[in-house]
Amino acid sequence: MSAQGCTALLTARAAVSASTGTSLYINGELQTDYYAPIDRVWKACEKTARDLRARNLYVDREYRDGSIDATINGNNVHISITYKQNGITSVGIRVGALGDESSSQFLHDLVEENLRTVLKENS
Repeated sequence: MSAQGCTALLTARAAVSASTGTSLYINGELQTDYYAPIDRVWKACEKTARDLRARNLYVDREYRDGSIDATINGNNVHISITYKQNGITSVGIRVGALGDESSSQFLHDLVEENLRTVLKENS
């Protein structure tokens, strides 16, 4: 594929993506920033947990941050949600005690999909 083709593909991906496209896997937690207000990202994270039939759901929400802890498919899941700056919210997901990068990425993919739905509903 030519360099122009790659650039067009990346531009098209960015246009439909709610995330910054940058993820960091640190100490078992996969962190991604989303281009959306914290309230909308929070809704998307809660919807993701509900869609996966999370059990033992514990929500701790403050004004600028919070967390969701749950058991999903037998795994302990911790989702941290933090206001980063106007219109950008950071989400960290850890699956299991030590972390599981592929499972965390799967959950981020669902959060992003749900966020697109939430943003459409509120536009």
